[in-house]
Amino acid sequence: MKMLKRTIATVFVTALLCLFALPVTALAVGEPATLYVGNQQVSSGNDITYWTTDKSTGGLTKYEGNDDNWNVKYDPTTVTLTLSGATIQGGTNTGSAPYGAGIYALSSSGQPVALTIELIGTNTITGTFGIFLSAEIDASSYGTNATLTITSENNGSLQVSGFNYGIYVNSGTGGTSLNINDASVVASSSSSYSGYAGVYVQSGASATNSPNISLSVDGGSLTASASEGNDGIQFYVGSSKATGATTSLTVTDNAIVDAKNGGISAKQILSPINTNISAPGSNGGIVFDGKNGTVYGNVTLQEDITIGEGESLTLDDGASLNAGGHNVIVDGGTLDDSIKNSLGDSVTYVVRGVSLDLSALTLTEGGTAQLIAMVEPIDATNKNVTWSSSAHDVATVDASGNVTAVAEGTATITATTEDGGKTATCTVTVEHAHDPAAAWSSDASGHWHACAGCSEKLNFAVHSGKVVGKRDGACTEAGYTGDTVCSVCGYVVAKGVATPATGHSYQDGACTVCGAQEPAKDGDSIPATGDLAPVACALAGIFGMTLVAAGLRNRTSW
Repeated sequence: MKMLKRTIATVFVTALLCLFALPVTALAVGEPATLYVGNQQVSSGNDITYWTTDKSTGGLTKYEGNDDNWNVKYDPTTVTLTLSGATIQGGTNTGSAPYGAGIYALSSSGQPVALTIELIGTNTITGTFGIFLSAEIDASSYGTNATLTITSENNGSLQVSGFNYGIYVNSGTGGTSLNINDASVVASSSSSYSGYAGVYVQSGASATNSPNISLSVDGGSLTASASEGNDGIQFYVGSSKATGATTSLTVTDNAIVDAKNGGISAKQILSPINTNISAPGSNGGIVFDGKNGTVYGNVTLQEDITIGEGESLTLDDGASLNAGGHNVIVDGGTLDDSIKNSLGDSVTYVVRGVSLDLSALTLTEGGTAQLIAMVEPIDATNKNVTWSSSAHDVATVDASGNVTAVAEGTATITATTEDGGKTATCTVTVEHAHDPAAAWSSDASGHWHACAGCSEKLNFAVHSGKVVGKRDGACTEAGYTGDTVCSVCGYVVAKGVATPATGHSYQDGACTVCGAQEPAKDGDSIPATGDLAPVACALAGIFGMTLVAAGLRNRTSW
């Protein structure tokens, strides 16, 4: 079904083009019978024509000046279309010539078609097709071979994109070839429909012999891409009768071919066939088939080459790669060990990321710790990192990742790779460093050492009480229950109370505790009846004292 759709489309387009074909006798060998650039037919007999292009519309205007301020020149004698800083825009209308193509070339019946596009400076082509060159006119009228050559002498470049195909080359009964010589070409297809490619090289449905379908890149580069699932480069044999058809891709003079997305494919009708990739010259080239890159022949780099994520680069049998003063930059890809060994310092491993051994760190004021940065991949060429702190008043970091806590708070420490600016961070929390007082502080609940800086209670503990100052009561002295005092900090948890004296305990007139004599009782102080001696003594004493007092009075009167 896919081949049928293509055949119908090709027949439809080429059938309409036959109306615009010029007589064969008026053409140089291989010159297109119809040649459009944008919507402008540029071939006009044997005359060289000059044109300017409008950068906003991509349209052409004929240029009659004598200087070099043209953008497009066509020389029918050499069948060369020269683009000099040209911006060419095809259309979206596929109902009439040039069917939306930026550049459209069609052969005469029974004749080959060939076109050389010479590039000067930077050029851009867009359209439903970027470049469309065909030797298949309609279902009953065919040309033979189809050849498109894109060349440059001064590193000219071409960016060509089409909705269907970037570059489309289709033969009639013969073979098909696309040749890129010393030019930088980027070709892409943006269609999401299956089967479209950035570069499409096909032999026509009328081919019955053994056509060769070839793509050669001699110096310079070709980058071809398509939408997801489609091929960057596709070779196609449009006839089931062309049983001996071959497809080939050759690279010479250090060329680089990069077929992205689906890579490189070759089919006959809808069946896959093999494509021979080789380097026939003394110098070969590098071909990326999707993400798999291979060095064919002996290659010397003409510029740095990057092996991106998931890509690989290996050597074909007998191949070699010389850096030539340039670098192979490995940015997520892999290299053949033999390439690593042969190129040495010319291989640069790009930093892909960085991580830290800690994502969070807690320190006290004045504390230190070291963070370790781990650069990826492990064989990265430049593993240097720089360190920074988001809050120097909270935490600082030196060139070796040593973190010093300054004051209470939070800071983010960042490691940044010198190569690529990849970053990793660690959150540092700085806690207050307490300075406990030597003396205990206390209250009824317990005791602690107070922080001199923040007064926080440190080493808090409940009191460990013991009783001190306890004194038992005596016969004539009160007692004391004693104070409850913390054995650690000396805090008086509870005061004691006094207890009353116990009093004497007499027996036989004396205290059995302290030995004090029992006082006389009241009855014992009155003399017994008939015993006057004590009374006489008392009276004598009183009388004597009276005489003494009287004598003292008489003496003073002397």
